[in-house]
Amino acid sequence: MGTAGGKKGGDEGPVAEEGIKIFYTSRTHSQLTQFIQELRRPEFPASVPTPTAQEEPAKEIVKQIPLSSRQKLCINPSVNKLGTLVAINERCQSLQQSKTPKEQRCPYLPNASNLKATHQFRDTALATLPDIEDLYQAGKQLQICPYYASRSAIPGAEVITLPYPLLLQKSAREALGIKLEGNIVIIDEAHNIMDAVSNVHAAEIKYTDLKRVKLSLGMYYQRFQQKLKGENKVMIAQLQRVVEALGVYIKSRLDKAAKGLKEDQEGLVVDPNLLLKTGGADQINLYRLIRYVQESKLAFKIEGYVSYCEEESRDTDDEEAEKEIRKREGRPPVLHTLCSFLTALTNLSSEGKIFYEKIPPPRGEMQDMKLSYMLLSPTHAFSSIAESARAVILAGGTMSPFEDYKAHLFPDVPPEKITTLSCGHVIPKENLCVWTLGSIAPNPKVDTGIGEDCFDFTFAKRSNPNMINRLGLVLLNLCSVVPDGVVAFFPSYGYLEEVIKVWKTPDQAMGPKTIWERLENKKAMFMDSKTESSEQTLQKYSEVIHSEVRPLSPSGTRVKGAMLLSVVGGKMSEGINFSDRLGR
Repeated sequence: MGTAGGKKGGDEGPVAEEGIKIFYTSRTHSQLTQFIQELRRPEFPASVPTPTAQEEPAKEIVKQIPLSSRQKLCINPSVNKLGTLVAINERCQSLQQSKTPKEQRCPYLPNASNLKATHQFRDTALATLPDIEDLYQAGKQLQICPYYASRSAIPGAEVITLPYPLLLQKSAREALGIKLEGNIVIIDEAHNIMDAVSNVHAAEIKYTDLKRVKLSLGMYYQRFQQKLKGENKVMIAQLQRVVEALGVYIKSRLDKAAKGLKEDQEGLVVDPNLLLKTGGADQINLYRLIRYVQESKLAFKIEGYVSYCEEESRDTDDEEAEKEIRKREGRPPVLHTLCSFLTALTNLSSEGKIFYEKIPPPRGEMQDMKLSYMLLSPTHAFSSIAESARAVILAGGTMSPFEDYKAHLFPDVPPEKITTLSCGHVIPKENLCVWTLGSIAPNPKVDTGIGEDCFDFTFAKRSNPNMINRLGLVLLNLCSVVPDGVVAFFPSYGYLEEVIKVWKTPDQAMGPKTIWERLENKKAMFMDSKTESSEQTLQKYSEVIHSEVRPLSPSGTRVKGAMLLSVVGGKMSEGINFSDRLGR
C-alpha cells in the first residue's frame, strides 16, 4: 500500500463535505461485477438512528456507483450501433454541439427539461448497488443517458467502481469528473498494473494510415479553405507538415528495408528526433496541435466529409472498392490514431521508446510498415495517481517480489509510508491436485520424430502436427470422464488458433473423424477470442453447463457439458471463478 499526502489547504473543504470515497478498479467488467455482488452481501447500521427503542434497527447498504465508457452505457440506437469506442465518442460529442440542429441532438442527454429523470436515476443507483447492466437498463427505462446521469451519483457515492483505462488515464478521469485528492484507490489484480499502464499509453501509426490522413486533409482543405479562419488554416497546414514528415520517414525505412540493409531491419529503436525532421515539422508545438484537433473535433469533421464524398462516388459494382469501404466501417477516424501517436511523442524520452516494424501485406497489396510507441516505465504516467490519492492499495495474487512495484510506481513515497501484507492460500493443501503430463502413455516410446508419445512444447517443436493431435487425444480422454465443464489454457491466441487448425485437419492416423469433430461430440466447444466479448462467451459456456437439456453437437448427438479453450494472460485467465460445475 502506497500512501501519499493529497492536496492540502483550500482543496480539503469540498473533499471533506463529500466524505472519503473508495475508487475500486479492476481489469474487466466481469471482475467488477463480482466485486459488486460481494458488496451486496453485508448490511450496516443506518446512518440515521431509529426513532424509538422498540423499532427494529434499520439497515443500510453501501452507496456504490459503477462508471464505464459510452460503449457500455450508450442507449441511443443511432450512436451505439457504430461499435467502436472512438466512433461512439465522436458521434456523441457531435450531437451535443450548439451547431447541431435541435431535432438532431441526442434526446437522452441530461438537461433542465429531464432533471427529474436524472435525479430519479441517481437515487435509484445509490439505493440499489447496481452493476453496469443495471445502469443501462435503468437509463433505458427512464429515457436518460446512463453515461452522463451516473456522474450525478458520484458526490453521494461511497464506493466507485471503474475499469483500468478510466482510472489510469488522466484525461479520462477529468472527463468523468473524478477527483482522487483525499480519496482511496484500490487496484485489484494489481500484478497487471504496470502492463496495464503501458497498454493504456501505447500507440501506433501505419504508413497506410498516414497516406489516408494526407489524402483526407487535402480533400477537406481544398473544399473548405474559403470558409476556414486564419488560425484553422495555420493548424491544418501544420498538421499536413507533421503527416508529411512521418510519411517521409517511414517511406525511407521501407525503401532501405527492401534493399536488405542490415541496419534497417524491422524492430530497431527509432530516434524520435528524426521522425519530424522533414520540412521543419520538429519546430511545431505538438501540444497545441493536439489540443486544436481535439477541441475543434477536426477528426470527426474530416472523416464525415470524406465518407460523404466516398458515398457520392460509390460504385456498387466495384467489388474491391466496396470491400475497402466495409473494412473501414466501424473503425476510429485515422486522425484519432495519429493524435494518439503524437501524444505519445510528447512523453518523456526516458519513459518509452519507438520501434518500427514491417507488416505482412495481404495478397496483392503494397508492403506496409508501422511505428509503435511502447511505454517502458510507468513511473511518470502513474505519478498523478500516487501523488493525489490519500492511499493507494495494490491487491493481487502474485506480487512478490514487491520491490519493482515500489521502484516504478512509488519512487518518491517514503519507505515508512509503504506497508505490505501477504496472506497464505485460501485453498487447503488436500484440495489441490497438480499433475504434469509428459506423454500420452505411461511408458512413452522412443522419440523417432514421427508419432512419438512424449510432449515437447518448446517454441521450436510445439508446432509439430503429430504432437498437437496427441494433445487433442489427451483432452478427448479427459472429456470422456470429466462431467460438466473443462477449461484448457494455451500460451497465446496465435498458438490456440494454430492448434485448432491442426485439430480440424483430417489425419488418417487419427481415424475417419478429425480431433475437433470428436471433441464436439463430447462437449460443446467455446473459445476465447481477441475480438469477441469474454462476458458473452462465458455466459454461453455457463448456460450450456447448467442447462437441464443437453445440447446437440453438429453431428446431432447429445453432448455432456462444455469445454472452454482460453489463453494464459487473456481475458478469461484472471478474475473469473470457474467454480463447481464450470470447472470440474
